[in-house]
Amino acid sequence: MFKQTLRAAVLTAAVVPAFAGEIAPDTVLNAGNYESLKNETLGGRSLDSLLSDTQKWMVREKGLSMNLQPQWQAPGLPADLKETTDKYRGQTQLDAANNRISGYTAGMPFPDIDVNDPDAAKKVVWNNYLAGPIGYTSSADFGFALFSMDRGFERKNSWFYRRLYMSGRYGTAEATLDGGKEHYRQILYAYYPEDIRGLGTVTYRYMDGRLDDIFAYVKSVRRVRRLSGGAWFDPIGGTDLLSDEPWILSGYPGWYKDQKLAQKRWQLMPVGDPKNPGWVKDAKTRAEEYPYVETEQKPYGMPKLQWVPREVSKWRRPPSTTTRARPGTATSSTRSFTWPTTTTRRATCGRCSSCRGCGGSRTRPRARKRSARSKPTT
Repeated sequence: MFKQTLRAAVLTAAVVPAFAGEIAPDTVLNAGNYESLKNETLGGRSLDSLLSDTQKWMVREKGLSMNLQPQWQAPGLPADLKETTDKYRGQTQLDAANNRISGYTAGMPFPDIDVNDPDAAKKVVWNNYLAGPIGYTSSADFGFALFSMDRGFERKNSWFYRRLYMSGRYGTAEATLDGGKEHYRQILYAYYPEDIRGLGTVTYRYMDGRLDDIFAYVKSVRRVRRLSGGAWFDPIGGTDLLSDEPWILSGYPGWYKDQKLAQKRWQLMPVGDPKNPGWVKDAKTRAEEYPYVETEQKPYGMPKLQWVPREVSKWRRPPSTTTRARPGTATSSTRSFTWPTTTTRRATCGRCSSCRGCGGSRTRPRARKRSARSKPTT
């Protein structure tokens, strides 16, 4: 009887899968333990389901390490933003066909979004674009640190920007300035390294979707030039980061043909400590200067952050047959946009036959005159 009971217990154990364990906080996920941890749970959800395909590839192939945390207390919206949103709730209307809004004053334009709404993605993008946790003005030093995964730190450049919001202001008595025609005015200039020190731009962004008015000081010619309004899609400071990518989406939402809500899911997202800056300007060592970046061992440049499960909304920008790319760029399914119908005013520095707003950084090659003396003799 005992043998039969033992045999039945062994068979039962063979067919019933083992229950997944909960991953302890501060566990570091890497290529060495990925296979053993992927079926475990983090915050009650399977680790494998919390990772995107790109994250899995980065862990397995590129050496990304993740400090796992089961939960994180996200900071709430500023009280001023909540108050302003409630004050103007329901006033904003969306023209879905043209992806334009009307009736907006301040706060979050679409505080109540139904995920089943076909225009849900557009409303999410407009909320992010107009109601960031900034207030009515912001300024900061920022920079770009460029790393090689094999060689380590290569170079950096440092910038300063100041932005004054003209519409959607909260935390102040005036919700709009200048009649609400402008979104913001911004000054941006570089101060390190010396070869780009003094390079800067002044930008006027509008609420109706017309292209930006951008004026740049070009150090090489010591002149102010007017740039093409299409600079919102150009790389920043010699990096592969595009001008529309800071703050998730910095370009005017209507410049993209469409946005669609593709998926809502839980995914691991990186978070830093809001009490500690990600860049310490006067640090003595590289590790102290960039506390959230791997600077001491390969692969260099990897984020040193905590990763927590967050509910995210994934949206996509589908291509369109009416979409055309900027000169010199290709249209793709992930970055398709439509030029505004307003007239584009390009810079005319007179230094080349087809000025694209370089501000004189590209000079016209001089024609070489050949004289009889310079001709080779036979």
